[in-house]
Amino acid sequence: MTTSLRQLLGVTLIAGAIVLSAYEIYELVRVGTCGAPPGAVALRECPDGTGGHVLLLLLGIFVLPFLGAYVARNGGLLIAWWCLLWIAMGSASLVAGHGPAAPLQTDGADAGAITFLGIGVLSLLGAVAVARGTRGTPAERVGALPREFGVAGAPPAHRPVTPGDVQPLATLLGAAAAKAAASPAAGPVEARLRKLQELRAAGLITEEELVARRREILDEV
Repeated sequence: MTTSLRQLLGVTLIAGAIVLSAYEIYELVRVGTCGAPPGAVALRECPDGTGGHVLLLLLGIFVLPFLGAYVARNGGLLIAWWCLLWIAMGSASLVAGHGPAAPLQTDGADAGAITFLGIGVLSLLGAVAVARGTRGTPAERVGALPREFGVAGAPPAHRPVTPGDVQPLATLLGAAAAKAAASPAAGPVEARLRKLQELRAAGLITEEELVARRREILDEV
């Protein structure tokens, strides 16, 4: 099965689950309160088919959406299903309780509608907020961090290396050698002068630097 076909089948199952759940809620709200626990006296008998509506509602909530997400290999469909499910059931409750074909008794229609719609709207707002927070590539999200995290928002430990950060090896060695020669480190004068000659022979310091460093060493004696 191709990816496009799996996606289409998954979306179809999710949409079917929402429609089925909304329709069964509509029917159950129209039925209202009926039946009673075993041993109790029922106020009124439940009409035929009420048990079937309950089973189909459970099928639409607990089976079809997860099957659709599995077929499509897309867990994001469950988020869309969750938000739309509650909104659809809340709307169905309102239609069942106040629509043109509403029965005289619709126990809990308004309370159910408010509860369902509240859950659906809050879930939808939360999903939108999460989606906006994760928008863009990882590099773009890193770039949106405060400037104190380093260049282009990257943490200092992971700051991208730019061409200006790379210096020639000879320059680095020359700077280290000049620093070492300028340091009044302990050691025989002859060894320090020999070290200067070696640096000059390697081309790490200039003739002018050699003369200046030699004069400084001799002045310390």
